[in-house]
Amino acid sequence: MMSIDEQVECERAVLTSPAFHAALKKQYGDIDPSLAMVDIWSAGNYAADRVPNQRTDIQPLTITQPNGPSFTVDGNSIAWQNWKFVVGFNAREGLTLHHIRYADRSILYRASLSPSRFPARGRVISKYLRT
Repeated sequence: MMSIDEQVECERAVLTSPAFHAALKKQYGDIDPSLAMVDIWSAGNYAADRVPNQRTDIQPLTITQPNGPSFTVDGNSIAWQNWKFVVGFNAREGLTLHHIRYADRSILYRASLSPSRFPARGRVISKYLRT
């Protein structure tokens, strides 16, 4: 597990990286890199040129919405059909949902899924604490 100091160090390394600045400029044009939120727990870059031996037995997936999406996003607030909620993130819990409402009726004030911990190496308590 990474310490908070190591996490901050990783974030700073990305934010000061010339490669990161070049990628931001290529994708979004001239923007202030300090406005970027860096997730050090990235799922990775699965660009075609980085993944060898890609499957060839599946057809491409194309999704279109000619009338536009059926949801709206305003900052962190999302509205979809009769649902409204606010999305958030934090270092301890990851994804959090707030003020979940359906048809303007409050359903849930706050929801989160903290990472699960389980003894992967047996039932010996000293091994459990190292997991």
